[in-house]
Amino acid sequence: MPVTASFRLGRIAGVPVGVNWSVLVIFVLIAGGLSIVNLPRGYPGYAGWAYALAGILAAVIFFLGLLAHEVSHAIVAQRNGLQVQQITLWLFGGVAEIRGEARDPGAEVRIAGIGPLVSLIIGVVFGVAAAIVAAVSHRGLFFGALAWLAAINLALAVFNVLPAAPSTAAACCAPRCGNGAVTASGPRSPQHGRDGCSAPR
Repeated sequence: MPVTASFRLGRIAGVPVGVNWSVLVIFVLIAGGLSIVNLPRGYPGYAGWAYALAGILAAVIFFLGLLAHEVSHAIVAQRNGLQVQQITLWLFGGVAEIRGEARDPGAEVRIAGIGPLVSLIIGVVFGVAAAIVAAVSHRGLFFGALAWLAAINLALAVFNVLPAAPSTAAACCAPRCGNGAVTASGPRSPQHGRDGCSAPR
């Protein structure tokens, strides 16, 4: 069963973007984990509101990066003649529902590979920012949030190119998906298998 959006955020590059209610679960876990555990443990001495603000902002930026990952899939798919039905953020990441068949293996690789590349770039940008902060200041709370964002985006990029991942690597390695394909960032979702394909609808 495909992931359904509980509410719409609007359109990006002509593609409907929605959010499933389950995003709230992972958002609370990320923001709470950073605010209550990770940041206070690694960078003690700040007020509680500072940890809460840093955790919430880091969680919001993480989901914006996740959205950029999926939008990049959608834009490249459109440029290669495929139809993108929607992008949905949910509990286990993001899903871009792509309809149609890539015209050649190179197009498949471009569509599948752009998402991890975007996550890699985001991770590197935050990593450089963290290094600059550490060089000109001290490794405080701001540095901790930047370092976490760098690490989580780099991890997302690596996960999505692993052969066992549900989306990107599988899309590069698997046969064409016919009338329906799903690219996803995050752990395996129940509506598609390891080959990244969904049943035509």
